[in-house]
Amino acid sequence: MRTMKVVLVVSVFVAVVAIRYMVRPGGDDLAKGKAFLERGDYDSAVDRFNEVIRLRPYFAKAYKYRGEAYYKNGDYDNAIADYSQAIQLNPDDAEAYKNRGSAYQDKANSDWRRADELVEAGLRRSQFDEAADADFKRAMFGK
Repeated sequence: MRTMKVVLVVSVFVAVVAIRYMVRPGGDDLAKGKAFLERGDYDSAVDRFNEVIRLRPYFAKAYKYRGEAYYKNGDYDNAIADYSQAIQLNPDDAEAYKNRGSAYQDKANSDWRRADELVEAGLRRSQFDEAADADFKRAMFGK
């Protein structure tokens, strides 16, 4: 009778462990997140990957996929942070390195475009200021 109880307890334990490894927490959310990502619904994808990360904080692929959603949404800072976390969790993931490099490059390009816009606006403002200054001098001093 005692042997039977031990066998029963061990069997239940083995079954629970097996089920836990077969049904990965967040698996459904991961699949939904990837589907949202493929459809271009990046905000919904981020929400699904957030849930996967909440359930499995050491799952590198979830960070990589969420980074991809951020990247495609133009949120380069969060994309870089997620790719970096994916790399920390799985340093052998070449795709995460490539994706992080792309995010850094696109962020730099975005910064260059913004700098160009500011320089152009500054030049226009400078030209306006010169014209306004000339008008002021004419009004005040007749020059």
